[in-house]
Amino acid sequence: MKKYGILNSNIAKLADDLGHMDLVCIGDLGLPVPKGVDKIDLALRKGSPSFLEVLKEYSDHVLIEKIFLAEEIKEKTKNSGKQF
Repeated sequence: MKKYGILNSNIAKLADDLGHMDLVCIGDLGLPVPKGVDKIDLALRKGSPSFLEVLKEYSDHVLIEKIFLAEEIKEKTKNSGKQF
């Protein structure tokens, strides 16, 4: 049993299997996901875990080449001290 790192086995496998130029989308509740696209749902309750919690933990374990953020994320975090 793992004691640290990404404990969710589906997310850990995703991180382990990533290759150069592969894409991962981190979205919140209600993000439309097309049929045939793999999805890992982490929701415990509305807003938990938060987008930023998931992004922070995941980014600690993978090499990120580029990030695309919705304008809403940039606006909501503008005055929070977090920088993207």
